[in-house]
Amino acid sequence: MIAIGAGGWMSPWQWVAAPFYLVCPRVVKFNLIGRLKPWVSAKDRLILEVLRIFGTRGNVNRVFEYGGPG
Repeated sequence: MIAIGAGGWMSPWQWVAAPFYLVCPRVVKFNLIGRLKPWVSAKDRLILEVLRIFGTRGNVNRVFEYGGPG
């Protein structure tokens, strides 16, 4: 299952019977290994590191998937 936000200005167009197209997003998988220290949360280490790598605009048309034993 996947849920993608359409944005506020696009929603009324769905009710007018106009075709609505979405771009198929690119899937980026992060294979997690190891363990976080007890006082570190996933936001502290994982999400902020993803933002450092991709930046705030690098996540457009992308879906991030997390997997692995970590």
